[in-house]
Amino acid sequence: MKSEGSKVIYLEVSRTEKEMPRKLTIHIDGRSGARVREVEFDLTALPVSNRAAKGVTVTKWQVKEVKRADLALR
Repeated sequence: MKSEGSKVIYLEVSRTEKEMPRKLTIHIDGRSGARVREVEFDLTALPVSNRAAKGVTVTKWQVKEVKRADLALR
């Protein structure tokens, strides 16, 4: 079931679980009413799922940019 106005902001396909990013840095749009505009999200607590996975909602605010926080660790 699709949600109205929703879209995929970040998608990464990895061959193994070790290649998956551990943390993401999420930058929230400056025009939003959010007090905190930069959030670091830890992905290690989320289970690795299958193709039927629906995704994860991290924030209700409009997202400006999503980057890997652990890119230098590879």
